[in-house]
Amino acid sequence: MPSIIDERTAYRVITHHLDKNFSEEEKSAGYQTEYKVEKDNRSFLLDIYLGKGCKGLKLPPNSAIEIKSRIVSNTISNLQYVYDIAKLSKLLVIILDEGFSSTKMQPVNSPLVSRKIELLSLKEFIGRGKTESAVFFNFSRGKDVAEKELKSILERAKFAINNGRYSLFLGAGVSTSAGLPGWNELLKKLIDEAKKDTRFHIDSADFDNIERYPYINYSPLIVARYINEYLNNKYTNLVDLADGEDLKKTKQRYLATKIKEILYKKDKNESNLLIKALADMIRTKQPESVITYNYDDLLEERLKEISVPFVTLVEDTRSFEFSVPIYHVHGFVGKDTSKGDNPILNEADYHAEYQESYLWANIEQMHALNRSTCFFVGLSMTDPNLRRLLDISKRMGDDSICHYAFMKKEKLTDCPFAKEKNEENIALYEKMMNNMGVYVIWYDKHDDLPSILRSLFPNKICKA
Repeated sequence: MPSIIDERTAYRVITHHLDKNFSEEEKSAGYQTEYKVEKDNRSFLLDIYLGKGCKGLKLPPNSAIEIKSRIVSNTISNLQYVYDIAKLSKLLVIILDEGFSSTKMQPVNSPLVSRKIELLSLKEFIGRGKTESAVFFNFSRGKDVAEKELKSILERAKFAINNGRYSLFLGAGVSTSAGLPGWNELLKKLIDEAKKDTRFHIDSADFDNIERYPYINYSPLIVARYINEYLNNKYTNLVDLADGEDLKKTKQRYLATKIKEILYKKDKNESNLLIKALADMIRTKQPESVITYNYDDLLEERLKEISVPFVTLVEDTRSFEFSVPIYHVHGFVGKDTSKGDNPILNEADYHAEYQESYLWANIEQMHALNRSTCFFVGLSMTDPNLRRLLDISKRMGDDSICHYAFMKKEKLTDCPFAKEKNEENIALYEKMMNNMGVYVIWYDKHDDLPSILRSLFPNKICKA
């Protein structure tokens, strides 16, 4: 059963309840977040550590609190291990799953009693001590709280990337930061290419009208499909068929050629700090995989410049020992190679690609989500298939794995009380993402992102 509250909001509820129940001595000692314990080259972060405890909530000195959205197969064994190596007096584990209650856990709880590990629902926890803090289930927070939470998330991201496996998911924002066209611009340029042929009667000026057509509703994939169908009605052949090649493959080859001409029309010699930062991350610590939704090979070119071995993958393969695997799950159109001439360009292509659960692209994304901490860069996080995979991974995967999305903070409204409304909208968005296992790392300007990425490797990555 899903959680009724996300982990970030639960954290605010828990710390608020602690503050209400501390004695004066306990309040002066307070609590420590992101408490690190280590043994045998393994590291763990405890959500909250209470050096003086909280007597009002039955927590003796040297106690800790862990927040879990649900219990999975290895939860109990992991808790026992952390309790032992941290040498705690008590470990309180708060489960957010709506269907959880401590009474249902008695058979499982039995081996935990000797270790003084207690599992409670959030409702049970806030029912202890002074209970007025139960009304704290809201999304309001001050600037100081938001900044503290962001700092905490960054610390967790640093810990994850330096103490475990990680993967990168890269979207269009990475390519556009280097001056390449975005999706809509690419579609417009493809229309302009078609315009050069006198058989076609559509140009880029028509694009905005098509996009606003009510049944298309501003969806780039549907726009691309509309344009594709339009062009199909205007010709039956684009170029001479290669030996043994059908019309569909000929069309794909033609589109790949045109996309390549558009993407690499100008040499991108300008310094791109985002791609450099990503390449330096990869050089400093090799990721499990790089999943990119982009056609281009800008990252590969940068890795080549700094002598990082990689392999570009557009199909299922495992032959990349000692190299960084870069999966182009929406197709690949490299500048200097003909490899990968089947880009996903429209809605029909997209549906065909993802209707098979065991398609290699889906499997590689699920492997990354289930086995490593994933960092989403340059993505809007609106892709339906990605969100579907995140939901599946959150529901069925390792509950201890969290992912991080870097998002530019946007003002959502200019209405009266705009500040409060924008803050509420941001908090709701964070809750929605958190329920899919993703923490949002906000930044104000795109230029801030490279330095934030570099900060994940303190004292390891030099500035470009």
